[in-house]
Amino acid sequence: NLILGYDNFASGQQVTLLFNQNGKTVADGGIQGAADVILEPRLDVQLVYRWDISDQAVMRAKIDNLLNSKFEYTQGGNLFQRYERGSGFSVSVDWEW
Repeated sequence: NLILGYDNFASGQQVTLLFNQNGKTVADGGIQGAADVILEPRLDVQLVYRWDISDQAVMRAKIDNLLNSKFEYTQGGNLFQRYERGSGFSVSVDWEW
């Protein structure tokens, strides 16, 4: 994991870039002598933004899976399944009375 961030305390803004590289993971155990199904390594990158607009309001924005890395599963060294989840984007504003 690697996290890079920038905070501007004067303006109440934060930007964070998160990198997560996973290793091979057993997704499903093989039965009756079949090999395990393995989730192959992939890089996941997220970008997160926060702005403290005032003492009462906070805006947040987030982009998930920025690189749109594929999920790839293998079984016995052969491709079992591959798909793209796509990137996700969300924005929210929190307001406290």
